[in-house]
Amino acid sequence: MISLKPNSTQVPNIVMDEWLPDLSDTELRIILIIARQTTGWGKERDWITRHLLAKKINREVRIVTRAVGKLVKLGIIKTFNEKGIELITPSSRQRQKIYYELSGEVRQKSLFGGANSKLWKNCARQGDKAASGALQFTSTKCPNTNK
Repeated sequence: MISLKPNSTQVPNIVMDEWLPDLSDTELRIILIIARQTTGWGKERDWITRHLLAKKINREVRIVTRAVGKLVKLGIIKTFNEKGIELITPSSRQRQKIYYELSGEVRQKSLFGGANSKLWKNCARQGDKAASGALQFTSTKCPNTNK
């Protein structure tokens, strides 16, 4: 068994095994920075400014904002304000101190029990029309569908 090396950050296997082919470069970089800032320091969540996040991944703030929105919508990351209230919509994240975390499903297991990445991507597209604006991937069924 390989032990964790000092000065390293673990990345959830699902990122590499299932999502890598479907994530944009910017989305992957954001996930890696969130993993570094949270699990890399033994935290569940951490405050990261949009400007710092953009600087760390060498992208414009508007590009980062769009990618964060997609990752939140897909349930890959979660965003919170200082009071611990989840910020689900893009408008709720405006003018807020944002705390980021990898969702529990990302940290613990595959969202669809080992299904290929096309499945969760298709389900996410179907779930985009959810009234709440939040997607919850907690079962093998697509959210808000019978599939």
